Amino acid sequence: MKKLLLFAIIFFACNVQAQTDRLLGVHFGAPVGDAADISTFNFGVDAAFLFYVTDELYVGAAGGFTHFVGKEIDNEFSSVKLDGFNYIYFAGSAQYSFGKLFAAADVGFAFYSGDSDLGKSGVYYQPKLGYHIIDALDVYVSYKGLPGDGYNIATLGGGISYRY
Repeated sequence: MKKLLLFAIIFFACNVQAQTDRLLGVHFGAPVGDAADISTFNFGVDAAFLFYVTDELYVGAAGGFTHFVGKEIDNEFSSVKLDGFNYIYFAGSAQYSFGKLFAAADVGFAFYSGDSDLGKSGVYYQPKLGYHIIDALDVYVSYKGLPGDGYNIATLGGGISYRY
C-alpha cells in the first residue's frame, strides 16, 4: 500500500510539472498619458507561473517590477531632473494561444514606490498580444495601466519572455 501511495504521489507530481509553464522576462515601454510628462522610458522584469487548462488556455499568477526613468524638465530659469519611480505588482494571469499567436491579460495589485505624489498603490492591468518565436521564447506588445493619484500612469511597450 505504501508503494502504491508513493507511486501515485510521484505520478501526480510529474503530471503537475508537465502541465505548467514558468516564464521569466524583461519589458520596456514608452510612458503614455500623464506618465509621459514626467518620465522618458520604462523598463523592468516579469515572472509568471501558468497552469494548462486546455491546450490553448493557461491561467496562473504573475508578478514583476517596473521602473520609470525620470525626465529632465527645462523651465525659464533652470532645468530640473525628476526622480524615477517604481511599481512592484502581483496579478492573476490568463493566456489563450491561437497557434503561434497569443492574447494574454494580467489583472492585479501594484505597490507604488517613489517620492512624487503622482502614483499610488492600487489596481494594475496589462493586456498583451504576442508571438511564440520558438517553444521557449515569446515576444509581445502590451499596454500597462498602473494606479495614479488622479493621474493616468501607463506605458505602451513590449517584452520578451523565456518559457521553461
